[in-house]
Amino acid sequence: MYRRFIILLLAASCAAAQTAADAPNAATAESDTPAVEAAAKDAEHTSEKVKAITVSEDPRDRLLFTTDRAESFKTVTIKTFKNSLLDQREIWTTAFRFNRSNAKFWIGIGATTAALVAMDSRLSRQLPNSQDQMAFSEKISKVGAAYTAYPIAAGFYLMGAVTGNARATETGALGLVAVTDSLILSQALKTAFSRQRPMDGDGKGLFFKGAHNSFPSGHSMMSFALASVVANEYSGSKLVPVIAYGAAGLISASRFSARRHFASDIVAGAAMGWLLGHHVFHTNQRHREHQSAARKLLTPELKPYVNPSSASVGLSLAWGK
Repeated sequence: MYRRFIILLLAASCAAAQTAADAPNAATAESDTPAVEAAAKDAEHTSEKVKAITVSEDPRDRLLFTTDRAESFKTVTIKTFKNSLLDQREIWTTAFRFNRSNAKFWIGIGATTAALVAMDSRLSRQLPNSQDQMAFSEKISKVGAAYTAYPIAAGFYLMGAVTGNARATETGALGLVAVTDSLILSQALKTAFSRQRPMDGDGKGLFFKGAHNSFPSGHSMMSFALASVVANEYSGSKLVPVIAYGAAGLISASRFSARRHFASDIVAGAAMGWLLGHHVFHTNQRHREHQSAARKLLTPELKPYVNPSSASVGLSLAWGK
């Protein structure tokens, strides 16, 4: 359709110019032919690119958060939930898949976690473990709970919407998705591994022992997922990533000193949380760039056409490349 329209438009303008010219001849017509053919080929190429983008579009393209204004609570909730469902499919099939690109990361985390599992019982007894210590640590660790992590992410979103700060709005929106992803993943793994907590049984942290949920640490996973989103959004700042990861590290350490988790629970949760936040941020970036490219290709631009050799002028429609 685009090709035919451009060809007809160019042909009409050339014909009008030729009629007004004093000496139309075959040579002039032949000189215009390459320009028309070039425009037709360009239109055909653009049409193919538009088709390719349309074919490659997936549901997430329609779930990108609006960052220049606040969306309704219902819209944000629906988008968060649907993005998290799409994330779960990618997390279990792609993000956590062992391959050459992430081999060092998973080998390092796996080896560290395995070594800590062997020492967990002994490490958990190294602190005084007084009532005051555990009570104070429990209060700090509450910052990493779901009922605190969600309001923090929502705070970023609302602050950005009120002040017109698109980055803060996006941070909050992606933070909500990252926390939701962490909550779903941590609960699934807790149920699968059924590990005893430090104060359960004889304190050995045995796995597959029924209704226990120590591994991995959900607080560590959620706090590092949110910190990862914040650190990626504000990567240009030296201070913000330090504060974000520092807070996540403090929350994770408090789960250990409160005797709510073993060291291996915390390391595994933190690593997976960081990866989740990284995944959420970069997935959003890829799809936002994809959407921008599609919008550019689908937006026509009216351009003047001038051919000095044939004394012809006209207009043509062009699509962004």
